Amino acid sequence: MHILFIEHSLSLEGEPLGIMQLSALAKNHGHNTSLTFLTENYLNVIKQTSPDVIAISIMSCHYSAFKSAIHTIKRSFPSTPIIAGGPHPTFSPNCIYDIEVDAICIGEGDFSFIEFLNSIEHHDTFENISNIRTRTSSTSLRPLIANLDDLPFIDREITYDAYPAANAFSLRSFYTTRGCPFSCTYCFNHAYNKLYSGLGKIVRRRSVNNVIQEMKLVTHKYKTSFIKISDDSFVLSADNWLRDFSERYSSEISIPFYCLLRADIVTEEIVYLLKKAGCASLCMSIETSNDQLRKNTLKRNTTSDTILKAFDLVNSYGIKIYTNSMLGLPGATFADDLNTLDFTIKCKPAYGHFTILTPYLGTDIYEQCKKLDILDPASSLSDSAPSTNDLSVLTSFTDAEKNMQRNIHFLGPTIVMFPFLKPFFIRHLINLPSNFIYFLIYFATKSYSFNKHIIKLKHTPRNFLILFTAFFKALLRSTKL
Repeated sequence: MHILFIEHSLSLEGEPLGIMQLSALAKNHGHNTSLTFLTENYLNVIKQTSPDVIAISIMSCHYSAFKSAIHTIKRSFPSTPIIAGGPHPTFSPNCIYDIEVDAICIGEGDFSFIEFLNSIEHHDTFENISNIRTRTSSTSLRPLIANLDDLPFIDREITYDAYPAANAFSLRSFYTTRGCPFSCTYCFNHAYNKLYSGLGKIVRRRSVNNVIQEMKLVTHKYKTSFIKISDDSFVLSADNWLRDFSERYSSEISIPFYCLLRADIVTEEIVYLLKKAGCASLCMSIETSNDQLRKNTLKRNTTSDTILKAFDLVNSYGIKIYTNSMLGLPGATFADDLNTLDFTIKCKPAYGHFTILTPYLGTDIYEQCKKLDILDPASSLSDSAPSTNDLSVLTSFTDAEKNMQRNIHFLGPTIVMFPFLKPFFIRHLINLPSNFIYFLIYFATKSYSFNKHIIKLKHTPRNFLILFTAFFKALLRSTKL
């Protein structure tokens, strides 16, 4: 059979690893696969490829767009089965009654997806498959995959065939773990861990040998100048796995890489091992400068002093830091947002990013906002969650404060880079309506910082133009002005 995957859009900051994993499994079971995007002429792709199954990955912020697209697809191709998976169907499973799909896949669906394909191929019912839910049947969850080494290496061809510029980008993404042990309220991981309680170990890690073997194959086949390790938390401690990885990566791969790290687990040995391996940059979030908000609202039990020391330590090793801070938290004031900007400057990241809280349905912070009765009724979070660069959906902030938060989102990165601009920003720019010029400044700062410090890549002039244009369009699509 032929399976057509549909993703909303391709981010040049990382490849769609989930779809690529499912594609590899499908190919291992004798199926053919291809990929298209909601931002492309997907109806024409469906007409040309005549897929036996359409598989869609939905994030909450893209739900409304996919709902409309699925309706359009069903009108033109009513007999083609459609299955949807990803965060939104997992944490809002009742969407099965709202969108015109034949089934949704809940949670870790690798092998359930293959069972679903086999049932379609043999014209069998798929209503009794674990993790697969329909309008007329509920489902149970199969245990989490215990040994990630049992999975095939992800299928990169599906992405590079659909979007050759991704191959030219020379950034290759890998995962080494699944699962996150933390309970940050704004993230789905705490709900995921609750969903899978008693069904296996939450955090699972591939063997160093398995990871290095895949990296060798990929870097020999594709030009690779930078590697992104996409784990939610790449390192949890300075253990034997990290020591082995550091030794083998530096000697057998020796390509600069980027990973994610929590400030509250940073130690000298961890930073030393990362640097020894070849870590050139990492993401380490601040979230907020207010210790009480961080602890009670976000469930991140660390202090600003600990975060500052972690930044100082990582910076002392010459590893560039990309950091993210959140604006518009429940229980916060706009003064807290300004203090977070000041604290980000103090931490001296190579790039300081600012997002506006989106309390996604299914997260603890959504329930906090609901309990405080501060969710804007017009926000329709159950139908279409806004992007983290949209205006706040919390009624605890005035319209003027929401506009100023968005201006910090746009201009904050530039101020972190050039702190002397902050007084001018506060006096003259922060109160103006968000506008396209602010967006261009944001785009220029992010493009420069990422290419200079975070993901350093070398491009031909032609590839640079392709990638620059694609990056600009992607940011513009996600920004409402």
